[in-house]
Amino acid sequence: MTRRQAIQLGALAAGSVVLGIDQPAFALGRETPEPGKRARERSFDEDWRFFRGDVGDAQDPSFDDGSWRALDLPHDWSIEDLPYATSSDGGATSDPLLLAVKDPDPTTPGAPQAIGPFDGLNSQNGGSTAYTVGGIGWYRKHFQLPRLLEDPAASAHGGSEAHVELRFDGVYQNADVWLNGVHLGFHPYGYTSFAYDLTPHLNPEGTNVLAVRVDNSGKNSRWYSGSGIYRHTWLTVTGAVRIPLWGVRVTTPEVGTGRSANSRAGPGTSSTAAR
Repeated sequence: MTRRQAIQLGALAAGSVVLGIDQPAFALGRETPEPGKRARERSFDEDWRFFRGDVGDAQDPSFDDGSWRALDLPHDWSIEDLPYATSSDGGATSDPLLLAVKDPDPTTPGAPQAIGPFDGLNSQNGGSTAYTVGGIGWYRKHFQLPRLLEDPAASAHGGSEAHVELRFDGVYQNADVWLNGVHLGFHPYGYTSFAYDLTPHLNPEGTNVLAVRVDNSGKNSRWYSGSGIYRHTWLTVTGAVRIPLWGVRVTTPEVGTGRSANSRAGPGTSSTAAR
């Protein structure tokens, strides 16, 4: 059991006691695997490294990230205290006179420019995002392929024939993703999930390095959005023959009082049924 799962289980158990309900069988994961097997989808949130700012060549697997901060996802750097903030006292702005439009009163001390994560001067979105600061951040994660394929669910598909896919539930925003120096893609929108096939670029024997550059610069939101990989990440390991992510859909193109038609489509197949 990981530290994150222990915390989640503890919170769930405490809530169950308060509400007087039984714990669900799937408390520790998205799926409940059969004995001797692990779920094909597992969390990829643990053991990342983070740097706030832009860095050259950080997508290179040989880049030294030893001084970067270790953390688990989800993570939002905009709500973290700014390194140059001169105060962490939120009460410094509690005087209502500071919010009134008036001539400066020399007897009333002004609020510091930066308090904790808030900076009224350098926040490009201003009050729309509560005066938090965006900018650029980098994430890196080191992992080994054998540890992903050691469970029976993956080895049943032949190990080397396994298909490995990484999904991000949300990154705000403008995310570039590399695996072992290969650019997997760019996802600009901060509110939608996206995924990449890691299989062709994995190192089967040594360490793999995943790098993500997030750019939340400029005016781009009228409410608080956060910055970084602010939602969960998931790794899915299957065999080469599989149903792709978002590969099946059902629509109702025709609806009437006496008749409706459902259209079902999947990879290379489609069908329509009328009722």
